[in-house]
Amino acid sequence: MIETDYTVNRRKSGERLRYSLVHLREAFGTSRAIAVTTDKIREYIAQRQKASAANGTIACELACLKRMFTLAMQAGKVAQKPFIPSITTGHPRQGFFEQPQLDAVLKHLSEDLRPPIVFAALTGWRKRETLTLT
Repeated sequence: MIETDYTVNRRKSGERLRYSLVHLREAFGTSRAIAVTTDKIREYIAQRQKASAANGTIACELACLKRMFTLAMQAGKVAQKPFIPSITTGHPRQGFFEQPQLDAVLKHLSEDLRPPIVFAALTGWRKRETLTLT
């Protein structure tokens, strides 16, 4: 139902949804909805953290799970939904470079490091996203 919901509402985060569903299906895919309880969700959070998933990633997965239960309730497929705890995520990004600051940093970088830094500055991509681009 959530995939249909994303299609109908033309949500642009479909790729993010698919990534979340992979992990949610691994944990809860064979469970009946009534078996997905708050304690099981907390275990899921702990397992994802142990697997080095970022809290922001886990928060997206929990939001997905919450939406799935809301849709199931609206469709009359479940009578209630479990309490889905939230977790703290990192602080929003701060300290963006202005063009003069970027130019000053670029002067001190070797020639091979300049293109990825300029690309990251232009796109706002994170370091990992920029460096793993093929």
